[in-house]
Amino acid sequence: MTKIGHILVGDPDPDAALARCEALAEAGYRALPASEARALIELAARRRPDVVLLGVFEGEVDGLHIAEALKSADATAAIPIVLTAPADLADDLAVRRKAPTAGVDDIVASDASTPEILARLPRLIRSSVMGAELARRIATAADFGRRVAPETFRRNYPERPRVMTVSEHGDQLSDLQQILLMAGFHAIPERTAFRAGERIDDERVDAALIALSGPSDAERAAALAAHIRSNPRLFNLPTLVVGPGLDAAARERLYQAGAGIVAEGEPTPGGADAEALTAYLHMLVARQRLRWTMRDPFKATLGPETGDAELSGVYSDAFFRAHLARLLAAGEARETSLSVALIRTDNLAGVADAHGAESARILMQQMADWIAGMTRIEDACARVGPDGFALSLPETPPDEAERVVQRIVGVLHQSEFHLSEEVMEVARVWPSAGVAAREPGDDVEGLLARAAARRL
Repeated sequence: MTKIGHILVGDPDPDAALARCEALAEAGYRALPASEARALIELAARRRPDVVLLGVFEGEVDGLHIAEALKSADATAAIPIVLTAPADLADDLAVRRKAPTAGVDDIVASDASTPEILARLPRLIRSSVMGAELARRIATAADFGRRVAPETFRRNYPERPRVMTVSEHGDQLSDLQQILLMAGFHAIPERTAFRAGERIDDERVDAALIALSGPSDAERAAALAAHIRSNPRLFNLPTLVVGPGLDAAARERLYQAGAGIVAEGEPTPGGADAEALTAYLHMLVARQRLRWTMRDPFKATLGPETGDAELSGVYSDAFFRAHLARLLAAGEARETSLSVALIRTDNLAGVADAHGAESARILMQQMADWIAGMTRIEDACARVGPDGFALSLPETPPDEAERVVQRIVGVLHQSEFHLSEEVMEVARVWPSAGVAAREPGDDVEGLLARAAARRL
């Protein structure tokens, strides 16, 4: 059975750890309990979970010390950590101030509902998927003679993280600007979700903060969160929603729309809710910057040794097949999902007959650019055959992959392509696509054949 992700549950109470594992298993995760601090650290290094849920350990090695140990070891440094603690400790200002520097990615009250905890996991699991896929992509590139050392890539980030800060209420927006300024952030204020959505498409920001005055604002916040999530460039942008009086239904709606964290409170300068807010933002920004740093070594795996001979920006057929074999092996070992898509240009031969082979190549190059721009960095795109492209979508279930591919096909179908100065008329493409998901015992040719046989 395909698993959503692998979670290591650390809790000094074995019964509590087991109960949490059972709840996660019911939701589709593979969960492993650990009730001793040193055993937990060793298990994390050996099993490489997608996320560590870390309870309150007391004594010489407490929860924050465990987090620091995990972050200081190369094998576990990138694994996201969620600190689960009793509500009074989770809200403790000292814990919230120490957690970001210890490498904690989120803090959740241990008595929080299972749906709340499950809603907080996907963004962190996606980060782990990126890290695992980068390691695989580097390994496949090395097989083709292209060496990439991810530790050599650095980005110079602004000292003050940029946070798009949205509230329809002027006093609340002013308070948030002051809170963020005092905590070392640069707030980019906007009064409406619509304007924030337009600006966030054009400006580089580290996170989005949406503040509500009450439950009546939740739907507009959900619309902005959904807009961010539907944009491939912004897909992983962390979104924090904060407001008072949000019931379970409103929280679920916000999480489904794409919010990373939904926090209860009315932050005011100097208040406890403000401390909680800025702690969450520091954790979100740290994880987001790690994701951005991974983008450069991802891009470096594409070069003359691994890329298509005619088209830039996409991998070769040979590289894709070799990498797909590696993805299949990883999916089989970890029982995780893998989807593959094939997108073909059914009228490419007609374009070549009407305007020549070079015009057909230009059309394929423009399609390659469009497809690459509408997919995530961890999704490998390759040219397959004279008129097609293949996509691998690691740890992506088929229904989600189909939505992605349908969006791509829709955009390609509606777009006009300019072939050259000599060809005055615009060209349109007739794209078709199929998606297939990994099945136990799959091989490369079988998976690609199923994708080719299906039409969305």
